[in-house]
Amino acid sequence: MNRSQFYSAAAERYASELESEDLTAAINAAVDEANTDGSARFAAAAGVRLLEEADEQW
Repeated sequence: MNRSQFYSAAAERYASELESEDLTAAINAAVDEANTDGSARFAAAAGVRLLEEADEQW
């Protein structure tokens, strides 16, 4: 691998890591926004209750 190829590969890797960080930040922001009202906690509790009731029916 010559110097030009090395720098090219390093630049591609760096750009890929930056994109990954941006995507992670966007996902985290969306999750934070979705959880602002606490509804996820109630939805999870309702799901647990449904699963517990389903076990009794089997």
